Amino acid sequence: MKFVQRGLGAESPWDDLKGGIFLGDEEFVAGFSSQLAARRADSEHPHLQRTADRPSLRDILTNTRSDSLRLQQMRQARDKWGYQIAEIAEHLKLHRNTVSRLIRRAAHPEEPR
Repeated sequence: MKFVQRGLGAESPWDDLKGGIFLGDEEFVAGFSSQLAARRADSEHPHLQRTADRPSLRDILTNTRSDSLRLQQMRQARDKWGYQIAEIAEHLKLHRNTVSRLIRRAAHPEEPR
């Protein structure tokens, strides 16, 4: 009973879950990177769980002043790390259609605008 009472009002450990499944620090989660990478495209598991080891958008989108570098980082966030257009747009405070158009243009620069 004392154990339960001491926990009342305390922070929940579930608030610190990484990817909805890992309870541990970044180093602990990194230990599962190879297993997560092998299953990244597997739709059997929720998207959040398949991308639990990905870096934050703050870490990926480090240079938003250089247009070419920003586009490269946006594509990397989407293509390599599985971030959705809406997540990238929210982070950059841009409309998701703008982000989608920029990424599409960067991937296919020869297409007419």
